[in-house]
Amino acid sequence: MTEAPEVLEETEIEGLRWEANAHFKTGTTNRIVLPSEGGLFTTIVWHGDSPSSSEYPHFAIHFAGDDRLTFINGQGIVGTFVDCRKDSSTLHRQLQLDWDGDPDRRLVVPAGVAHWFQNLTGVVTRNEPVLRWDPEPDPLFSRGVDVYNVDLEEEADRFPVIRPHRYELPPSYHEDFARQNRRWAKELRYFPTRIQIGNSVYLITPLEDDGPSEEDLKNLPLAPT
Repeated sequence: MTEAPEVLEETEIEGLRWEANAHFKTGTTNRIVLPSEGGLFTTIVWHGDSPSSSEYPHFAIHFAGDDRLTFINGQGIVGTFVDCRKDSSTLHRQLQLDWDGDPDRRLVVPAGVAHWFQNLTGVVTRNEPVLRWDPEPDPLFSRGVDVYNVDLEEEADRFPVIRPHRYELPPSYHEDFARQNRRWAKELRYFPTRIQIGNSVYLITPLEDDGPSEEDLKNLPLAPT
């Protein structure tokens, strides 16, 4: 049975909250940060050393996983969030948070909550997502890329209303998904994004070094449905 996390702070959006990270101190400010409760799949993201490489051009929404983000370092980080969950009591509520990096806590962003981060230059984040499954996924969900993007200029009340996946997947699937991603990383270097502009949806990939081919895109690891 998974132990319950220690909740440090709730926000005005249901389920968007800060939780404590277990850690050992190895000095005044040094830390060994331990895996989170139920941690089954981990990624480390280096956000680049210049604003042009670290700033995201759109909001991101996940259907098949809750993000659990530890901002290891950084100052003046800004996060903007819009709740897109169909049955949420805070549907289409928009919220902006400001914080400094702190390895002792993590930000939980539930599936279905759009998020956009600023001031990530030089920042390292750890994500321990909780992957989810649904036998009847939302029509906007794509098995190829579990990221649905929304233009930064979109009004909060025009964000899509979605139903994120309802059921947490077992450890065996998290292990298999990590294996798929390791294989994909060797075959395809770029991660495509889907973005909504008005009523249209586009799949965008980098053109650098010719970007991924059509065949590469077919080899994307499938998100859970």
